[in-house]
Parts: sequence; structure tokens; C-alpha cells
Amino acid sequence: MGIRKYGFTRGLTCLIFVFILCGCASTKGVADKSGELSSEDRRKFDYFYLEAERLKAIGENDAAFDLMSRAADLDTTSAAARFFLAPYYLRMGFYEQARKDLRYAAERYPDNYWYNVVYANLSQQSNRHDEAIRIWMRLLEQNPDKPEINSALAEAYTAKGDMRQAVACYDRMESSMGMMEPITIEKLKLYEYMGDKGAMVAEAEKLQRTFPRNTDYMRLLGDIYLEAGNDSAALSIYNKALDLEPENGYIYLSRAGYYEKRGDTIAYNNEIRTALMNRRIDVDTKLSIFSTYIVGLMKKKQELNRVDSLFAEMLEQYPQEEPVHRLFGMYLSSRKDFSRAEEQYAIAADLAPTNPENWLQLIGLYLYQEKYAEVIRVGKRAIQYVPDQKDIYMYVAVASAQTKSYDEALSMLGTGLNYVEENDAGTKSFFYGQMGDVYHSAGDREKSYEMYEKALSYKA
Repeated sequence: MGIRKYGFTRGLTCLIFVFILCGCASTKGVADKSGELSSEDRRKFDYFYLEAERLKAIGENDAAFDLMSRAADLDTTSAAARFFLAPYYLRMGFYEQARKDLRYAAERYPDNYWYNVVYANLSQQSNRHDEAIRIWMRLLEQNPDKPEINSALAEAYTAKGDMRQAVACYDRMESSMGMMEPITIEKLKLYEYMGDKGAMVAEAEKLQRTFPRNTDYMRLLGDIYLEAGNDSAALSIYNKALDLEPENGYIYLSRAGYYEKRGDTIAYNNEIRTALMNRRIDVDTKLSIFSTYIVGLMKKKQELNRVDSLFAEMLEQYPQEEPVHRLFGMYLSSRKDFSRAEEQYAIAADLAPTNPENWLQLIGLYLYQEKYAEVIRVGKRAIQYVPDQKDIYMYVAVASAQTKSYDEALSMLGTGLNYVEENDAGTKSFFYGQMGDVYHSAGDREKSYEMYEKALSYKA
């Protein structure tokens, strides 16, 4: 299954988005008046504050920031003003100032939901996990029926490395919301991270008992049985799932894993073929399966004749799917069956002409075999569809130079240079070096040395 790293990974952009969603709602009309201000200063504060809110609403952010800064200077105790300013400080890179302002707002008004949510998020974002947990716990006490708080708290505990507490958060969510797949999956990942296979099995069994006819949950349970070493139970649950849904190709995939683990190559191959021929499985998933299957066979150097047969059946099923032809081309190239690989890449390029990968692979094959006329022909055609691919210009230039078409080679290199990024000194040096070689081959030594000097200047 593969546990992933948890924690708030949404980044600064998302945090600012939280401000956009809730900042105005939480500050508007909350210009706290606890500061000891004169009536004149209070009047100025209210004006600056309300005008800043208005300017922010119409996108005049610089002016809004300036006015709210003046409001905050007048009333240094205003949590609303400091909360308003925090996202601006984040954008400017003043993270500590933003953190202080958010903390001040959250502590001054511990029952303000949005002040505390945003501060907890920032704390988590800043890897202040204990502080994030403290705020989420406070929010949970005030809002026990909000599952999103338990979810955020679970992420904070996970980021801290306290997996047991994270599981407890998901347990609370489950108690209030009932058995739900997303909650179970999160718990399974945590148990896997802890290496608690028994808990994984128990959790998956509970999900399957709750939804006894859901074949996806049956397959999940079977996969966990297999991972936990209970192979017979895994096969039994796979077979039951297929009895309920005999056309579900994904179950065949899981059962193939069982046979692979048992070393039953014939049964494994049969299951894979059944899955690949199943029209209910999308082509991308099939290609992922097929790629893994091919790599496995090539490593073992066995039964590669089966691959050709499977490709023939896949192509019959998906004659217009460019990725199938591309994968077949890659496989044939690895077998050094270049003529058939060329054919597959050519078909793929025709089906998806704006995908540079197919053109580059096809041209590369021709270049490797020194079929220079084909490199030039296909390269010029490719440029019509992907004119920004500098490598294609390079390949055509090399082939042109080999056929003594020096002017064309120089033209290709000059055009290709236009698509080299300004700061890519290495590639620029390489292009100028190639131009030097072409001039040298054409007998123009003066221009050749000039190009070599340019090439060296980019290496300095």
C-alpha cells in the first residue's frame, strides 16, 4: 500500500487562500475597541479599518495594507487589524511577523473559530507541531461535532510522529460519522507505517463486514491478507469477490499477485492476460500493469514470446491508443527489433503528433542506425508539430552534416538555438560547438574557430 508522509503540505498559496476564504468574514465588524483610544483616534481607527476592508474587497491590496497598518498603529491591541495584516506579511516573506500577529489574534480571542483555524494551519505549516496540536485541541473542545478538526489534528499528530494519537482522532471521526472508506484508508496507512499488520487486518475486516457485498473492500481485505502472510484467506476472499462480480478485472489483478507470490507462473500469466483483456479496466491502468509485467519478464529473461502475443491482443483492442503503440515501441527497442519499433513509434507520432516523445524516439532510432535521410525527413515533419524541441533541430543538423548538406545543418542549428533557454549555457555551448564542426567540415576554418570560441565562452 505504501504509507505517505502526512502533514499540511498545501503550502503558502493554500494558506493565503484560507485567508481569502475566511479572512474578511472573520474580521469584518470585529474591530475590537478594547484599546484606550481617544474619541478622535477611535474615529480614525474605524475609518482606516473599514476603508481597508473596502479596498481589499475590490482588489486594491497595496492601499488596503497601508490603511490597515495605520489602523494597527493607532490601536496596537486590535486583533482584527493584526489578523487582517498577517497574509500580507506572508506574501512579503515576513513569516515571523505573520505568525506573531496570528498568535495574538488566536490567544486574545480563543473562541474565534477562524482566528484559531488559520493560526493552527500556519503552525503546522511551519513545523510547529506541538503548537498546532494545542490549538486544534482547543478548537475540538469547542467544536466536538466538526470532523474536519479531528482530521487536521490527526495530520498534526502524524507529522509529529505520534501515530497512535492520530489513529485516535480517526476513531473519534468514525464514532461520529460512521464507518467510511476514507477514514479506514487513513487508519490503514498509519497502521502500515507502524508495522501493525494485525491492526490492518482487523480494520479491513471491519470495513468488509460493514459493506459485505462491496467487492472493492473485499479485494482490499484480500490484499492485506496477502501482505500479512495469510495467503489462503486472501485467495478465498478474491474468489468470493469474483463470484459476486465475475467481470471485475481488478480482482484478477489482485489474484495474480497471489499466484505470483506462490510461484505459480502459469496461473499468474493467465490472470494478467484476463485483466489486460478486460474492457472494464481503463487503458492507463492496463499499461501500468503491462509495463510492470514486461519488466518482470525481461529481468527473468523468460517467456518473452508471450509479450508479443499480448501486445497483438492489446493493439486489436486499442488500435487508436497512442500510449499502447508507444509502449510497444519501447519494448521492441529494448529487444533491438528496430524496424518494428520504428513502425510503432511512427504510428504513435501520427496518433499524437504534438507529443514530442514519439518523434524524439523515432528520430533517435534512425540516427542510431545512421539512417540520415530518414532523420531529416521525419525531423522536418516533426518540427511542423513541435517547433520548440531543440533536440530535433540538433538531430536533423547532425544528419544534414553527415550528408554534406552543410547550409541546412547550420540553418537547423541556428533555429534550434532560438529554443535554448537563456541560462542554459551548457546547451548553448554544445550548439555552437556543433556549428564549429559543420563549418570545419565545410572548409570554412575562420567561421569554425569563431564558433568554437563562442562555445568556449559559454563554458567559462
